[in-house]
Amino acid sequence: MPFTPAEIVLFFEDQAYMALSNRTTTALAAEGIAVPDDLSEYDKEGMGNIYRNLRKPAKVLRTGAAGARGELQEVQAYELSAKSQIRLTIGATIAKFYEDIGRSLDPDNMKWTVLKRFDEQHKALLARKAGDSTYVPPKLTKTFSTYKWLESFVLCLRQKVGVRNCPLEYVVREIALVNAACPPLEPNEPHSLVHGGSIEGDMIARMSHTHPLYKVDNGAVFELIENTVRGTAIAASIAPFRRVRDGRGAFMAIQAQHAGKDVWDKLHKEAESMLQTHKWSGTANVTMAQHMGKHRQAFITLTECAEHIPVDVPNERARVTYLMESINSVDPTVLAALAAVRQDELGKRVNFESAFAYLVVICPVEAKLAKKGKVTFQAGISGAEGSTAAGLGGDAKKPGFGNSGVALRYHKHKDFIKLPKNQKDELTTWQKANAAKNGAGKRPGQQGNSKTTKKYKSMVSALETKQNEVLAAMAEAQQAGIAAMMAGTPLVSQIAGANAAQQPLSKDVLVERAQVAALKLQGILKAAKKT
Repeated sequence: MPFTPAEIVLFFEDQAYMALSNRTTTALAAEGIAVPDDLSEYDKEGMGNIYRNLRKPAKVLRTGAAGARGELQEVQAYELSAKSQIRLTIGATIAKFYEDIGRSLDPDNMKWTVLKRFDEQHKALLARKAGDSTYVPPKLTKTFSTYKWLESFVLCLRQKVGVRNCPLEYVVREIALVNAACPPLEPNEPHSLVHGGSIEGDMIARMSHTHPLYKVDNGAVFELIENTVRGTAIAASIAPFRRVRDGRGAFMAIQAQHAGKDVWDKLHKEAESMLQTHKWSGTANVTMAQHMGKHRQAFITLTECAEHIPVDVPNERARVTYLMESINSVDPTVLAALAAVRQDELGKRVNFESAFAYLVVICPVEAKLAKKGKVTFQAGISGAEGSTAAGLGGDAKKPGFGNSGVALRYHKHKDFIKLPKNQKDELTTWQKANAAKNGAGKRPGQQGNSKTTKKYKSMVSALETKQNEVLAAMAEAQQAGIAAMMAGTPLVSQIAGANAAQQPLSKDVLVERAQVAALKLQGILKAAKKT
C-alpha cells in the first residue's frame, strides 16, 4: 500500500525510519524530497549536496522598518545526525532498486531493518563489480559441448555486474518482458523468495530491457560472446547481430541453433539407454567405481534435460534399482553385497550414494588389477620397491634405498641437485664406497655382475609371490566376512558352470570360515613383518 500523509511524516521522523526532526523534514521537502518516492531521483552525490545545504543553509533577507534597507542574516543549521544521513543515503539507493524492478514503496519495505539488509547485499554486489575482471567466459572448443558452454557462459554473466549495478545475466534471461505485479517480499527482507532469495535474483528476473542503459549492458554481453566463439563454426551464427552489438540476440541464436530441444532429446535418450541397457559383469578391466560413475553422470544429464524438455527423472529407489539390474557378476562377494543392498530398505536401497559407497569396496576387478601391478592398495605392500616389512608397519628400509629414502643408484646431475642435503650426503658416501668395487668410470649397477642381477631377480620374484599370497588371503578373508554377516539370508548364488543352486551354509560354519581366513591372513602378515 502507498504511503498515506500520516505515514509520510512517520517515515521521515520516526526512529524506525529516517529519525529526522520536524524542522529538518520541512527543509528536506524544500530541497525536493517531500515523499519517500522522491528519494529515487538522487544518487549518492546528489544526497551529499542536500546534506551540505542543510548544514549550511543560505542567508535570508530580513526587512527593517518602513523604508529601511534589509539585511542578510544567518539561518541556524538544520539538525542532521550521521545516523539520519546514512539512512537517507541507503533509502535513496533502495528506492532506485525498487523502481528498477517495478516494486512500489510502502511502510513495510522502507523500514530501517529492511534497508540495512539491502545495504549488506548491495555492497557485496558493488564489490563484485569492482573485481569482476577475473571472471572470464570459457572458450568454446571442439571438446566443449555447446550446451555445456552456454551453461558456463550464463554462470559467468551472473558474476559480471553491468552499468546498472545488476548481473549481466538479466540480458539473456528466457523471458524479456516481466509481470507487472511483483512477488511478495520475505518478512523484513528487501527481496522475494521466488527469484532465489536475494536482491540480485530479483534484479536478474525483473530489470527492464527498455531502460536507456540496457543497450550498454547488451553490447557488453555481445563482446563477451564474440571473444569466446571467435574462430569457431558458431561465429557465423552471431554475424547478423554484430553491427548493432545485440548480445541477447546472439545468445538466443546460438541456443536455438546449437542447443535446441533436439539436442536435449538426444542426451535424454543416451542417458536412459545407459541406465537401462549398460551392463557390468566384472570380467573386463572396467571397475565397479567406473561403472557406477556412469550411472551417476546419466542421472545428472537427466536432471539437466528436465530443465528444457519433459523428462521423468528417476527417484533414489529407481536409481538403485537400475544399478543393481546392471550388475551381472557371478562373484560371491558381489552377490552378497547386492543382497545386503536389496534388504536395507531404510538406507542403501533408497539412497544411491550410500549404495555406491558400500559396493565400491568389494570390486573384484580392482583386486585383479592389483595382482597385475596396475593399482595399489593401502596395505603398503610394494613388490616393485621390495619393502613388504616397511609397508606392513616395520621399520626396515626398502632394499636399494638409503636411510634418508634416496635411491642408491646413479642420478643425473639435474636430478641430483634437486635432492635434499641429507640425501646428497648419503648418496655421495655410497658412491665413494662402491667406486672401488664397481671400477673406475663405471656407474653403480652397471658393472655387469651376473650374480647381482640374479640376486635382484630372485628378490623381486620372492616379493611378487609374497604379494600375491597376501592379496589372495585378503580377498578370502573379505569374502568369508561378508558371508558371515549375511548368514541367515536366504541367498542362493549361482556359480558359473554349475547346474544346481548352492544351498546356504549355517551361520556357525560361515563364522568359523571367516575366523580361519582372518587367522590365515594375520599369520601371513606377521611372517611378512619379520622378513
